[in-house]
Amino acid sequence: MTLPILNLHGTPFEQGLLHGRQLRDAILHNVALYRERFWLESHIAWPDILDRAARYLQAIEIQNADYAAGMAGIAAGSGVDLNVIAALNVRYEILYHEFSVIHGADGCTAFVIEPSRSADNQLYFAQNWDWIPDTACAVVRTTDTNGHVTLVFTETGIFGGKIGINNAGLGLMINGLNSTTDNWASLEKPFHVRCYEILQQQTFDDAVAVITDTRRACSANYIIGHRDGQVVNLETAPDAIRATHCRNGCLVHTNHFIDPESMGIQVVRRVGSFTVHRLNRAETLINGNRRISQADIEAILSDHDGYPNAVCQHRDPNDPPHEWVVTVSSLILNLTRGMLYATDGTPCTHPFAAIAL
Repeated sequence: MTLPILNLHGTPFEQGLLHGRQLRDAILHNVALYRERFWLESHIAWPDILDRAARYLQAIEIQNADYAAGMAGIAAGSGVDLNVIAALNVRYEILYHEFSVIHGADGCTAFVIEPSRSADNQLYFAQNWDWIPDTACAVVRTTDTNGHVTLVFTETGIFGGKIGINNAGLGLMINGLNSTTDNWASLEKPFHVRCYEILQQQTFDDAVAVITDTRRACSANYIIGHRDGQVVNLETAPDAIRATHCRNGCLVHTNHFIDPESMGIQVVRRVGSFTVHRLNRAETLINGNRRISQADIEAILSDHDGYPNAVCQHRDPNDPPHEWVVTVSSLILNLTRGMLYATDGTPCTHPFAAIAL
Protein backbone atom coordinates (compact mmCIF):
# COMPACT_ATOMS: atom_id res chain seq x y z
CA MET A 1 0.00 0.00 0.00
CA THR A 2 1.13 3.55 -0.74
CA LEU A 3 -0.35 6.91 0.14
CA PRO A 4 -2.69 8.50 -2.41
CA ILE A 5 -0.76 10.83 -4.71
CA LEU A 6 -2.66 13.81 -6.10
CA ASN A 7 -1.61 16.06 -8.97
CA LEU A 8 -3.35 19.42 -8.63
CA HIS A 9 -3.17 22.37 -11.00
CA GLY A 10 -4.55 25.88 -11.23
CA THR A 11 -5.61 28.49 -8.71
CA PRO A 12 -5.78 27.67 -4.99
CA PHE A 13 -9.56 27.22 -5.26
CA GLU A 14 -9.15 24.86 -8.23
CA GLN A 15 -6.49 22.89 -6.38
CA GLY A 16 -8.76 22.61 -3.35
CA LEU A 17 -11.71 21.60 -5.52
CA LEU A 18 -9.75 18.67 -6.97
CA HIS A 19 -8.48 17.73 -3.50
CA GLY A 20 -12.04 17.66 -2.19
CA ARG A 21 -13.41 15.64 -5.08
CA GLN A 22 -10.64 13.05 -5.18
CA LEU A 23 -10.33 12.53 -1.42
CA ARG A 24 -13.94 12.99 -0.31
CA ASP A 25 -14.25 9.68 1.56
CA ALA A 26 -10.91 10.19 3.30
CA ILE A 27 -11.91 13.74 4.28
CA LEU A 28 -15.15 12.44 5.81
CA HIS A 29 -13.06 9.87 7.70
CA ASN A 30 -10.85 12.61 9.16
CA VAL A 31 -13.85 14.74 10.07
CA ALA A 32 -15.30 11.85 12.08
CA LEU A 33 -11.91 11.08 13.65
CA TYR A 34 -11.27 14.66 14.75
CA ARG A 35 -14.82 15.26 15.91
CA GLU A 36 -14.33 12.36 18.33
CA ARG A 37 -10.82 13.46 19.34
CA PHE A 38 -11.83 17.08 19.94
CA TRP A 39 -14.27 15.79 22.55
CA LEU A 40 -12.03 13.11 24.08
CA GLU A 41 -8.99 15.37 24.40
CA SER A 42 -10.53 18.74 25.17
CA HIS A 43 -14.20 18.10 26.05
CA ILE A 44 -15.16 20.86 23.64
CA ALA A 45 -18.57 20.29 22.08
CA TRP A 46 -18.75 20.14 18.28
CA PRO A 47 -20.78 23.40 17.92
CA ASP A 48 -18.08 25.19 19.94
CA ILE A 49 -15.36 23.68 17.73
CA LEU A 50 -17.15 25.00 14.66
CA ASP A 51 -17.52 28.41 16.29
CA ARG A 52 -13.77 28.54 16.87
CA ALA A 53 -13.16 27.40 13.30
CA ALA A 54 -15.49 30.10 11.93
CA ARG A 55 -13.60 32.77 13.85
CA TYR A 56 -10.30 31.46 12.51
CA LEU A 57 -11.71 31.28 8.98
CA GLN A 58 -12.44 35.00 9.08
CA ALA A 59 -8.88 35.67 10.23
CA ILE A 60 -7.35 33.45 7.53
CA GLU A 61 -9.35 35.23 4.83
CA ILE A 62 -7.38 38.35 5.81
CA GLN A 63 -4.04 36.64 6.57
CA ASN A 64 -3.82 34.55 3.40
CA ALA A 65 -6.62 34.78 0.83
CA ASP A 66 -5.10 31.94 -1.23
CA TYR A 67 -5.24 29.55 1.72
CA ALA A 68 -8.84 30.55 2.43
CA ALA A 69 -9.69 29.91 -1.23
CA GLY A 70 -8.02 26.50 -1.05
CA MET A 71 -10.16 25.53 1.94
CA ALA A 72 -13.26 26.77 0.13
CA GLY A 73 -12.33 24.59 -2.83
CA ILE A 74 -11.96 21.51 -0.59
CA ALA A 75 -15.36 22.22 0.93
CA ALA A 76 -16.99 22.62 -2.49
CA GLY A 77 -15.33 19.51 -3.91
CA SER A 78 -16.10 17.26 -0.94
CA GLY A 79 -19.53 18.63 -0.09
CA VAL A 80 -18.37 19.23 3.49
CA ASP A 81 -19.36 22.45 5.27
CA LEU A 82 -16.63 25.10 5.05
CA ASN A 83 -16.47 25.59 8.81
CA VAL A 84 -15.85 21.86 9.21
CA ILE A 85 -12.98 22.05 6.70
CA ALA A 86 -11.65 25.07 8.58
CA ALA A 87 -11.75 23.02 11.80
CA LEU A 88 -9.48 20.41 10.18
CA ASN A 89 -7.10 23.12 9.01
CA VAL A 90 -6.80 24.76 12.43
CA ARG A 91 -6.89 21.49 14.36
CA TYR A 92 -3.31 22.18 15.55
CA GLU A 93 -4.44 25.30 17.39
CA ILE A 94 -7.63 23.66 18.68
CA LEU A 95 -6.35 20.19 19.53
CA TYR A 96 -2.57 19.90 19.83
CA HIS A 97 -2.27 22.23 22.80
CA GLU A 98 -5.05 20.37 24.65
CA PHE A 99 -3.46 17.03 23.73
CA SER A 100 -0.13 18.26 25.07
CA VAL A 101 -1.62 19.43 28.37
CA ILE A 102 -3.01 15.95 29.01
CA HIS A 103 -0.34 13.70 27.52
CA GLY A 104 2.74 15.86 27.00
CA ALA A 105 3.94 16.87 23.55
CA ASP A 106 5.11 13.70 21.88
CA GLY A 107 5.36 12.28 18.39
CA CYS A 108 7.60 13.16 15.43
CA THR A 109 11.33 12.62 15.11
CA ALA A 110 13.01 14.79 12.49
CA PHE A 111 16.64 15.04 11.41
CA VAL A 112 18.87 16.61 8.79
CA ILE A 113 21.86 15.00 7.10
CA GLU A 114 24.02 17.57 5.33
CA PRO A 115 26.02 16.71 2.18
CA SER A 116 29.22 16.53 4.23
CA ARG A 117 27.75 13.58 6.16
CA SER A 118 25.72 11.84 3.46
CA ALA A 119 27.15 8.97 1.42
CA ASP A 120 26.17 10.63 -1.87
CA ASN A 121 26.95 14.26 -0.91
CA GLN A 122 23.29 15.26 -0.98
CA LEU A 123 21.08 17.13 1.50
CA TYR A 124 18.53 14.94 3.26
CA PHE A 125 15.61 15.81 5.52
CA ALA A 126 13.94 12.85 7.28
CA GLN A 127 10.97 12.62 9.59
CA ASN A 128 8.58 10.17 11.20
CA TRP A 129 5.21 11.87 11.42
CA ASP A 130 3.64 10.43 14.56
CA TRP A 131 0.02 11.11 15.34
CA ILE A 132 -3.41 9.55 15.79
CA PRO A 133 -3.63 6.02 14.32
CA ASP A 134 -5.65 5.77 11.11
CA THR A 135 -5.40 9.47 10.25
CA ALA A 136 -6.02 9.64 6.49
CA CYS A 137 -3.13 11.25 4.63
CA ALA A 138 -1.91 11.89 1.09
CA VAL A 139 1.00 13.24 -0.94
CA VAL A 140 -0.01 16.24 -3.03
CA ARG A 141 1.88 17.74 -5.98
CA THR A 142 0.62 21.20 -6.92
CA THR A 143 1.41 23.40 -9.90
CA ASP A 144 0.01 26.92 -9.71
CA THR A 145 -0.78 29.31 -12.54
CA ASN A 146 2.80 30.70 -12.39
CA GLY A 147 4.43 27.29 -12.69
CA HIS A 148 5.42 27.07 -9.00
CA VAL A 149 5.49 23.41 -7.91
CA THR A 150 5.24 21.91 -4.43
CA LEU A 151 5.32 18.27 -3.33
CA VAL A 152 3.95 17.81 0.18
CA PHE A 153 2.66 15.33 2.71
CA THR A 154 -0.65 16.35 4.26
CA GLU A 155 -3.71 15.10 6.07
CA THR A 156 -6.72 14.79 3.80
CA GLY A 157 -8.85 17.91 4.08
CA ILE A 158 -5.89 20.13 5.01
CA PHE A 159 -4.85 22.47 2.21
CA GLY A 160 -1.17 22.74 1.36
CA GLY A 161 0.97 20.44 3.49
CA LYS A 162 3.14 20.14 6.56
CA ILE A 163 6.26 18.34 5.25
CA GLY A 164 7.62 18.76 1.73
CA ILE A 165 9.70 20.48 -0.93
CA ASN A 166 9.25 22.94 -3.79
CA ASN A 167 10.88 23.62 -7.15
CA ALA A 168 12.78 26.59 -5.72
CA GLY A 169 14.85 24.12 -3.68
CA LEU A 170 13.17 24.64 -0.31
CA GLY A 171 12.29 21.89 2.17
CA LEU A 172 10.26 21.82 5.39
CA MET A 173 9.83 19.53 8.39
CA ILE A 174 7.93 20.19 11.65
CA ASN A 175 7.55 19.12 15.28
CA GLY A 176 4.78 19.89 17.73
CA LEU A 177 5.74 21.88 20.86
CA ASN A 178 3.83 23.53 23.69
CA SER A 179 4.25 26.43 26.10
CA THR A 180 2.08 28.16 28.68
CA THR A 181 1.48 31.18 26.43
CA ASP A 182 -0.13 29.15 23.62
CA ASN A 183 -3.57 30.58 22.92
CA TRP A 184 -5.72 29.70 19.92
CA ALA A 185 -8.00 32.67 20.64
CA SER A 186 -5.28 35.12 19.66
CA LEU A 187 -6.19 34.15 16.06
CA GLU A 188 -2.63 34.67 14.87
CA LYS A 189 -1.73 33.05 11.56
CA PRO A 190 -2.22 29.29 12.08
CA PHE A 191 0.42 26.57 11.92
CA HIS A 192 -0.81 24.95 8.70
CA VAL A 193 -1.12 28.31 6.93
CA ARG A 194 2.54 29.00 7.78
CA CYS A 195 3.59 25.57 6.47
CA TYR A 196 1.80 26.36 3.21
CA GLU A 197 3.40 29.81 2.98
CA ILE A 198 6.94 28.49 3.58
CA LEU A 199 6.78 26.28 0.49
CA GLN A 200 5.25 29.08 -1.57
CA GLN A 201 8.49 31.06 -1.23
CA GLN A 202 11.37 31.29 -3.69
CA THR A 203 14.24 31.98 -1.28
CA PHE A 204 15.50 30.61 2.02
CA ASP A 205 15.33 34.02 3.72
CA ASP A 206 11.73 34.58 2.65
CA ALA A 207 10.78 31.12 3.91
CA VAL A 208 12.32 31.84 7.32
CA ALA A 209 10.53 35.20 7.45
CA VAL A 210 7.17 33.41 7.28
CA ILE A 211 7.90 32.22 10.82
CA THR A 212 9.90 35.10 12.26
CA ASP A 213 8.04 38.17 11.00
CA THR A 214 4.78 37.79 12.94
CA ARG A 215 3.68 36.59 16.35
CA ARG A 216 2.34 33.03 16.58
CA ALA A 217 -0.73 31.57 18.32
CA CYS A 218 0.87 28.29 19.39
CA SER A 219 4.33 26.84 19.81
CA ALA A 220 5.88 24.70 17.07
CA ASN A 221 9.23 23.71 15.63
CA TYR A 222 10.10 24.31 11.97
CA ILE A 223 13.13 22.94 10.12
CA ILE A 224 13.68 24.88 6.89
CA GLY A 225 16.36 24.14 4.32
CA HIS A 226 17.49 24.89 0.79
CA ARG A 227 19.23 22.58 -1.67
CA ASP A 228 22.19 25.00 -1.74
CA GLY A 229 22.95 23.94 1.83
CA GLN A 230 21.22 26.48 4.08
CA VAL A 231 19.44 24.87 7.06
CA VAL A 232 17.88 26.34 10.19
CA ASN A 233 15.83 24.91 13.04
CA LEU A 234 13.34 27.37 14.55
CA GLU A 235 11.89 26.58 17.96
CA THR A 236 8.96 28.97 18.37
CA ALA A 237 6.54 30.05 21.06
CA PRO A 238 4.01 32.85 20.57
CA ASP A 239 6.51 35.55 21.60
CA ALA A 240 9.88 33.80 21.40
CA ILE A 241 12.12 32.16 18.79
CA ARG A 242 15.36 30.21 19.10
CA ALA A 243 17.35 29.37 15.96
CA THR A 244 19.79 26.46 15.91
CA HIS A 245 21.87 24.94 13.13
CA CYS A 246 23.53 21.70 12.12
CA ARG A 247 26.53 20.51 14.08
CA ASN A 248 28.96 18.01 12.59
CA GLY A 249 26.76 17.85 9.50
CA CYS A 250 23.51 16.87 11.23
CA LEU A 251 20.60 18.17 13.28
CA VAL A 252 17.92 16.28 15.24
CA HIS A 253 14.71 17.56 16.81
CA THR A 254 11.75 15.92 18.52
CA ASN A 255 8.96 17.38 20.68
CA HIS A 256 10.56 19.51 23.37
CA PHE A 257 12.26 22.87 23.62
CA ILE A 258 15.96 22.17 24.04
CA ASP A 259 16.55 25.18 26.30
CA PRO A 260 13.24 26.85 27.22
CA GLU A 261 14.82 28.90 30.00
CA SER A 262 17.02 30.75 27.52
CA MET A 263 13.86 31.68 25.60
CA GLY A 264 12.06 32.91 28.71
CA ILE A 265 9.21 30.44 28.31
CA GLN A 266 7.61 27.71 30.38
CA VAL A 267 6.35 24.42 28.98
CA VAL A 268 2.87 23.20 29.80
CA ARG A 269 4.11 20.15 31.67
CA ARG A 270 7.29 18.24 32.39
CA VAL A 271 9.07 17.10 29.25
CA GLY A 272 8.19 13.48 28.56
CA SER A 273 10.91 10.86 28.59
CA PHE A 274 9.90 9.53 25.17
CA THR A 275 10.72 12.71 23.26
CA VAL A 276 14.11 12.95 24.99
CA HIS A 277 14.84 9.29 24.28
CA ARG A 278 13.97 9.64 20.60
CA LEU A 279 16.23 12.66 20.21
CA ASN A 280 19.15 10.98 21.96
CA ARG A 281 18.65 7.71 20.09
CA ALA A 282 18.56 9.37 16.66
CA GLU A 283 21.68 11.38 17.49
CA THR A 284 23.47 8.22 18.64
CA LEU A 285 22.58 6.34 15.45
CA ILE A 286 23.64 9.24 13.23
CA ASN A 287 26.90 9.78 15.07
CA GLY A 288 27.67 6.08 14.77
CA ASN A 289 28.07 6.50 11.01
CA ARG A 290 30.66 8.74 9.37
CA ARG A 291 28.85 8.70 6.04
CA ILE A 292 25.11 8.07 6.01
CA SER A 293 23.29 6.48 3.08
CA GLN A 294 19.59 6.62 2.34
CA ALA A 295 19.40 3.01 3.56
CA ASP A 296 20.93 4.17 6.85
CA ILE A 297 18.29 6.91 7.07
CA GLU A 298 15.53 4.35 6.56
CA ALA A 299 17.07 2.17 9.30
CA ILE A 300 17.16 5.11 11.73
CA LEU A 301 13.51 5.92 11.02
CA SER A 302 12.66 2.22 11.62
CA ASP A 303 14.54 1.97 14.92
CA HIS A 304 12.71 0.25 17.79
CA ASP A 305 14.95 1.00 20.75
CA GLY A 306 12.51 1.78 23.58
CA TYR A 307 9.63 0.04 21.79
CA PRO A 308 6.75 0.84 21.55
CA ASN A 309 7.66 4.47 22.26
CA ALA A 310 10.62 4.50 19.91
CA VAL A 311 11.72 6.55 16.91
CA CYS A 312 9.38 4.21 15.01
CA GLN A 313 6.32 4.50 17.24
CA HIS A 314 3.71 1.80 17.77
CA ARG A 315 0.54 1.45 19.82
CA ASP A 316 1.31 1.19 23.53
CA PRO A 317 -0.92 -1.53 25.05
CA ASN A 318 -0.51 0.11 28.45
CA ASP A 319 -2.35 3.21 27.26
CA PRO A 320 -6.05 3.51 26.42
CA PRO A 321 -6.76 3.56 22.66
CA HIS A 322 -7.62 7.27 22.60
CA GLU A 323 -4.08 8.05 23.82
CA TRP A 324 -2.27 6.02 21.17
CA VAL A 325 0.29 7.77 18.98
CA VAL A 326 1.93 5.88 16.12
CA THR A 327 4.15 6.60 13.14
CA VAL A 328 1.48 7.31 10.54
CA SER A 329 4.01 8.01 7.79
CA SER A 330 7.77 8.17 7.40
CA LEU A 331 9.17 10.81 5.04
CA ILE A 332 12.57 11.34 3.44
CA LEU A 333 13.20 14.52 1.46
CA ASN A 334 16.18 14.71 -0.88
CA LEU A 335 16.44 18.46 -1.38
CA THR A 336 19.36 18.11 -3.78
CA ARG A 337 17.48 15.91 -6.25
CA GLY A 338 13.94 17.12 -5.56
CA MET A 339 12.61 13.75 -4.37
CA LEU A 340 10.17 12.74 -1.65
CA TYR A 341 9.98 9.20 -0.26
CA ALA A 342 6.96 8.26 1.87
CA THR A 343 5.50 5.25 3.65
CA ASP A 344 1.85 4.55 4.32
CA GLY A 345 2.40 3.35 7.88
CA THR A 346 5.37 2.48 10.06
CA PRO A 347 8.65 2.30 8.09
CA CYS A 348 9.60 -0.97 9.76
CA THR A 349 6.92 -2.83 7.76
CA HIS A 350 5.87 -0.48 4.93
CA PRO A 351 7.97 0.37 1.88
CA PHE A 352 9.06 3.86 0.86
CA ALA A 353 7.44 5.07 -2.35
CA ALA A 354 9.65 7.37 -4.44
CA ILE A 355 7.88 10.50 -5.74
CA ALA A 356 9.63 13.07 -7.91
CA LEU A 357 8.97 16.80 -7.66
